Amino acid sequence: MSSNTIELSTRGMAGELLDLCKRVDRKKPQATDIEELREHLKQIPDLWRVTGDLSAMAIRLMIDQHPADSRSAKLSAEAGVESVKRDLGYENANQLERLLIEHLVICWLHLGRAQLRYHVVASRESLTLDQGDYWERYLSASQRRFLRACETLARVKKAGVKLQVNIAKQQIIDNRGTL
Repeated sequence: MSSNTIELSTRGMAGELLDLCKRVDRKKPQATDIEELREHLKQIPDLWRVTGDLSAMAIRLMIDQHPADSRSAKLSAEAGVESVKRDLGYENANQLERLLIEHLVICWLHLGRAQLRYHVVASRESLTLDQGDYWERYLSASQRRFLRACETLARVKKAGVKLQVNIAKQQIIDNRGTL
C-alpha cells in the first residue's frame, strides 16, 4: 500500500469522524450515532484528543485571546507553545508527563498575561491601594501556580514515573522511584 493510499484512507476516516461528531453534536442526536462515537473512543484510546482535549482547548483560547490582537503575535505565541513543549520533551514523554507539560504551558501562558495586565494597570497614576493589592496578589498567585507546575514536572521526571497504556484495554503501570 502506498503512502498516498494511506493518506487518502486517513483523510476518509477523519472526514467520517468529523461527520459523526457533527451528528452527535446536534440537539437531538441519534442513539446509534452516540454509541458509534463511544465505540470509536474505546477502540482508539487517543481519539479523545481530537475533539475533547480541554488542555488543548484552553491553550487555543488563550492564544486566540492574545492581548496584542494581531496575527503575528498569535503565530508567535503558537510557536512559543510548541517550543516550550518540545524543550520539555513532550514528544517522548509518557502520558502523565504530557499532562503535566500541558498544564505547565497553560500556567506559563497565564503568567505572561498576568504580568502584562499587572504592568499595564500598575502604570496608571490613578491606581488605588486596593486595586494595586489585588493585582499584586493576582500576579503572585500566577507565579506560584507556574512554579508549582515546574516543580511537579521536575519531580515526576526525576522519579522516573513510567506509565504505559496497552491498546488491548490493559493498563500497565510501572512506577520507578517515589514522588
